[in-house]
Amino acid sequence: MDVDSSQPNNSPVGYQNPFTNIPRLSKLISLALLLLYLASFFSNADSVFALNPGLTIPPSFRVWNLVTSGFYNNSLISCAMNIVLLLLFGKYLEPIWGSAEFLRFILIVNSIIGVCVFLNIILLYSISFRTELLYAINLCGFEGILSAFSVAMKQLVPEREFSLFFVFSVRAKHIPAIIALFSFLFLLLGFPASSLPHSLWGIMVGWVYLRFYQRKGDVRGDLNESFAFATFFPEIVQPIIKIFSNIVYNFFKLLGLCKGVGESRDSSVNSGHILGGGSVADMERRRTKAIKALEQRMAMEARIEAATNSSSTPTSAPTLSEATANPIGDDNV
Repeated sequence: MDVDSSQPNNSPVGYQNPFTNIPRLSKLISLALLLLYLASFFSNADSVFALNPGLTIPPSFRVWNLVTSGFYNNSLISCAMNIVLLLLFGKYLEPIWGSAEFLRFILIVNSIIGVCVFLNIILLYSISFRTELLYAINLCGFEGILSAFSVAMKQLVPEREFSLFFVFSVRAKHIPAIIALFSFLFLLLGFPASSLPHSLWGIMVGWVYLRFYQRKGDVRGDLNESFAFATFFPEIVQPIIKIFSNIVYNFFKLLGLCKGVGESRDSSVNSGHILGGGSVADMERRRTKAIKALEQRMAMEARIEAATNSSSTPTSAPTLSEATANPIGDDNV
């Protein structure tokens, strides 16, 4: 993107517009969220798009709401916040992952979140026998995917600071824990919980996908110690969490659900991926390059804004193509 020096500079000095250079897919998904919100004005929209467990099971059997509930929102304020955050997350994640992986992440994680929320409600009903859990609630919201995005930012740039509510600065590695804390507090205080289950499951499902299943070239998952499940908790309780998480991990590994985590598709590398470190080193190299690409993109945008707001006339303006040319899945990343 070239900076045209002939155009008047109407932006305040030092101001950086966060909504520039939004990738196309992020815009299209934002449009879909808006259209689904407008659909909420129809009288039966909640029963069609939101997750109402009593309608998901037979005889209604509206199983599609396991997927649509993650995109549907019947609150204007929530919808607006979801779109804003989607655009901000997509601005950084979509160029790094590539549009295909960005869409794959959303579809897979959203579907699993829907199933987990549904099973969660069924379990609560089995314990309490409260019929209102099946028929009187409509669970929905894009907050589950946004929570999963926050986990991705923790993975890529854990030490980078972001503005929270445009007031406080918080490091990316703390954002998922803050989301989980506030979600639990809202549940305990009796706030409307239409999207809170999605938020909580979004953190867990997003981490599982990124930790064990996301493909980065020939490597699957991220075994980096800084992205372990225990790092979501305060340091004082991390040793206890590690014991519990290792038990759960070994159990799922026995079931074959975590088979081949961190391994390369090349079987000659697979046999020594933990002790020899071959594929783990390759995975770390790709992860480091992805982080570097994200940081270059952020720095490039800062330079563009500085050039735009400067009173001097630049001879040549930088472009974003250098920072976004190679998504994470490419072999040269």
